[in-house]
Amino acid sequence: MWSRDMPEKREEGFTLLEVMISLAMLAGAVVALVSAFNYHLRTASETSDLVAASVLGRLKAEEAALYGPPRDMSGSFEGEFNAFKWEMRSSDTDLPGLKRLDVRVSWDATKSFTLHTFYRE
Repeated sequence: MWSRDMPEKREEGFTLLEVMISLAMLAGAVVALVSAFNYHLRTASETSDLVAASVLGRLKAEEAALYGPPRDMSGSFEGEFNAFKWEMRSSDTDLPGLKRLDVRVSWDATKSFTLHTFYRE
């Protein structure tokens, strides 16, 4: 029943070299995606810390405005913000009756945010 007109059966599929190249390309893409995800996660964390520090610094400046002229003080925040430390310094300006208040909030031993505001004596 076999006829010479029938084409020969061919084996189809990928060679080992093609599979290895595909896996190498896939591994490169996965490494790039994980690296990008890690970068964006770190950036989001740093941004979150900076926003928290600015809000906490503004809170201390508002406390100084409510309770009168501040002295040079320092301390740390309580609760979930206990990693943040603050320092408050008051200094004179060139204008009579106007003082400068610097509130510095620091965290991670190397990062800080300083808020500058002014108040009247």
